[in-house]
Order: sequence, then C-alpha cells, then structure tokens
Amino acid sequence: MQRSDLLALDFYKKSPFKGSIQGMCYMVTGKIRDEELPEGSEAKPKKLYHFEVCLWPGPLNFEKTNAELKQYRSFPERVGNFFEEDLVAVAEYINAQYEEQKPLWDTVRYR
Repeated sequence: MQRSDLLALDFYKKSPFKGSIQGMCYMVTGKIRDEELPEGSEAKPKKLYHFEVCLWPGPLNFEKTNAELKQYRSFPERVGNFFEEDLVAVAEYINAQYEEQKPLWDTVRYR
C-alpha cells in the first residue's frame, strides 16, 4: 500500500475509507473533536484531528466481524487539520501489520 491508495485528506472529514489486502481488511477513519478547555475558559476550543485504523481478518465486512477480532490504533492528534505525513504513517502502519501478522491474514478463505 502507498499513501496514494488512501484518498485525499478532505475525504476523511466526512467518511471512513475501507479496503483489504489479501485477507487483511482495514478501515481508516478521520476523527475530529473540540479541544477540552478548563471550566470557565472563554477561549474558543480548537479542532483536534487524528486518524484511527482498524484491522481485522476477512472475509466479513466491518459490521459483520466480531469485535474481538478487530485491532485498533489511534495516531497522534494535531490542531487544525489532517496532514499528509499522518496518512503516510497510516500506510506504513498498515503495511507493517500486514507483514507482521501475515500468518493470520493467510488463514482467510473466501468462498
């Protein structure tokens, strides 16, 4: 997988991206939340952005897969927007997990 396989940054503001690589399914979700401010603060909260990746063995889709089979990883939050280098890190993580857990993904059988 390469960064270019993961679509444009703005895509993740509205929708998760799902895909698979030879038995390993993945979902990349962009998460946005307001910064938590001390009680009584009059400052405007900043938007915090980060990516979350979920991996699971196929062949079932995310909704039909048992929660115990899903592996989650959150990436660091950043102020203001999603960044290219974060999606590069997501692609590198997915590739590394594919290689590290290849025996698991190889057990997946499709009809």
